[in-house]
Amino acid sequence: MRKAQAAEIIERRLGIGARRTINLCDRLADRGMFPRADGSRRYPPELNAPHLARMLVVALADQGLGKAPGVVATVENLRDDNGNRLVDVLTGIIEGGAAIGAVARGHLVIRTEPAGASVILDGVHVTFGAPPPETTAARAVGVPGATLAAIALEFGGHSPADADAIVALARITPLSSAAFQTKEILCD
Repeated sequence: MRKAQAAEIIERRLGIGARRTINLCDRLADRGMFPRADGSRRYPPELNAPHLARMLVVALADQGLGKAPGVVATVENLRDDNGNRLVDVLTGIIEGGAAIGAVARGHLVIRTEPAGASVILDGVHVTFGAPPPETTAARAVGVPGATLAAIALEFGGHSPADADAIVALARITPLSSAAFQTKEILCD
């Protein structure tokens, strides 16, 4: 998948402007944190799951173009109690490592001050980084699990309509992620 395609998915699903996401990714590329097209711009590089996870993080944790590399480095390296990094969990979701139903019935919350995140997958709550403040407000961005699952499916090549149908089915059916890795489950 190309950067512009992924940015369009983020815009459609999250309402974050595609141009804004591309500009944030360009700032990451300036620091060697994101792939950049070499030579002709007609053939931009294909993005893999870790790149797509980083693109999602930079769009959700946006604090300005100048701060993008630092914010992404902080947020994606947040760790849970077992040492798992947030970006690795997001990469696993994008790659289909987590059951779509578990993702669809959960949510993702990213806080930038203090840096932390919460992920709920099928009722299991995992906190990354600093715990949420108990007595003050914190700037946070939440993504419903159904939206996150649909983004992951579209990143994997499913059409928007197919992604919506799979997520709707997954929310009511406890099927494994393997059943959703193939487009054969859908009627063409």
